[in-house]
This record gives sequence, C-alpha cells and structure tokens, in this order.
Amino acid sequence: SSAASDVYKRQMRYDTGLIELGDSELHGFGVFAKKDIKKGEIVEYCPVIRYKSVFPLPSVLDAYAFNDVFNEEDTSGMQYGLGSIYNSSHHASGVDVFPIYDDDTKLYQWIAVRDIPKDKEILTWYGNEFTIESIGRDETLQEWALVEEILDTLGIKFDDDGRSTRTLDSS
Repeated sequence: SSAASDVYKRQMRYDTGLIELGDSELHGFGVFAKKDIKKGEIVEYCPVIRYKSVFPLPSVLDAYAFNDVFNEEDTSGMQYGLGSIYNSSHHASGVDVFPIYDDDTKLYQWIAVRDIPKDKEILTWYGNEFTIESIGRDETLQEWALVEEILDTLGIKFDDDGRSTRTLDSS
C-alpha cells in the first residue's frame, strides 16, 4: 500500500462531545460539561501552537497561553480548541480537569480528575504566579500538594527535573 493510504487509515477524530463553550460567572467564557463525565475520561484533545513571547511587554496571547511544554526560554504555547478557555480554581477541591501533553500525538489531553456533573463549569489549575497572586505563596504550595495527590490517583506524574511536561505514568 502507498504511504498516502497508510496516513489515511491512521486518521483520528478527536471530538469527545463532552464539552461546550458558555458564559462563565467566573471570567467571561468558560468550558462546561454537556453530559456527565467520569473521572479519567479525556474531555478534550487540543493541538498547541508555540510562539516566542514578546518581552518585556507581554504578548496579548500570553493571557491565554501557558509555559511551553518544550521548556524553551521565552516560548509560550497556546492551545486550539477550548484548551485556553478553561478557568482556574484556586483550590484543589475545585479542580476538575488537568492537561497532559502526549508527545506521540503532539496533542494536549484534558483529563477529568474527578466525576463532573452535566452543566458544571469545568475548572483546571493555573498554579504558579497566577495563584500566588490570588491566595499567597504558602497556600498555593499547600493547594498544589493536594492537586498532585489528586493527579497521582490517575497516574499523572511530573518530570523530576522540574520541567512542566506532564506525562502519564506507564507503570
């Protein structure tokens, strides 16, 4: 068979049908559950575009971007789909989903870290400076420890070298 037909056979569709965009009481737009979602389900797949951040003034995109998974200096990433729209909880008890970068597909997979009822706004964890500015450094570190415990129940681990790459533990 030809290379073109092999590529065609491997094509995937990534719409989970689980989420939708809506008006958020927290901040402008938000992501909402269209139906009940179970812990461990992939809520969304998002491709990412990488770009050089504009310094010293932040790029307008940086409001919707995140630290680059490839850990290059002055590089940010912006997810297509709704990946840049999820609002953040400041507390582990409010985190519903977490993004994991899949190096094989080059997509972020947003995974439910708890059961999410239909119509609920789905929240993630921004962490870092965003949360520190909101609730303080000590409380942010305490909440992050709780988020890590939640992620651990799904086998989600962080690299030991401190990079922001997220991987599923294959063991």
